[in-house]
Amino acid sequence: MRLDSLRLNNNSQRNLVSSRNGMVATTNPYASQAGIQVMKSGGNAFDAAVAAAAALVVVEPTGCGLGSDAFAILYSKGQLFGLNGSGCSPKDLTLDHLHKLGLEEMPRYGPLPVMVPGVVASWKAIVEGFGRLSLREVLQPAVELAEEAHPVQPVIAGSWEKAFQIQKKIGSEECFRHWFNCFTLDGRAPGPGELWKNKDLAKT
Repeated sequence: MRLDSLRLNNNSQRNLVSSRNGMVATTNPYASQAGIQVMKSGGNAFDAAVAAAAALVVVEPTGCGLGSDAFAILYSKGQLFGLNGSGCSPKDLTLDHLHKLGLEEMPRYGPLPVMVPGVVASWKAIVEGFGRLSLREVLQPAVELAEEAHPVQPVIAGSWEKAFQIQKKIGSEECFRHWFNCFTLDGRAPGPGELWKNKDLAKT
């Protein structure tokens, strides 16, 4: 019998989960485990949320990244806080500059549409303002995931393959070389269940 890891032939149902000491819910079990690991090490819910978000950068690179934004609504000691960690455009990336390059609209891919990322500064602000642990301690589970490898989840493998095919079509420019160096396994996207590690990301 051939098993398709993306399509199951039977109906499934998720049960309600309860916990005495807290829980972490994400789209990936490794990210949830990272948050739980941080709480078991003395961290609070804020530390766990950042740990899980950082782990998602490692295990779901098609949807999360260090070059992204972060938004959060935080509740602590009876007060509500909002965090806008959206990045801004680089200072010299003006409309005049784009017109000089012969562009009438912002390209979808490449370096030009990339903002100054805000996610790491947001994590730092959350941990320092509301957490119990240091940022280094909170990021440690994500570092370990990147260093030691983890199996790629089926849905992520499918998204990864789509991203790979898009990059192959547009990736003739030199600036795309780094994407292939960082996010491919022997020149291809990793498949479901394959082990993936990213030592460069761990160092970062």
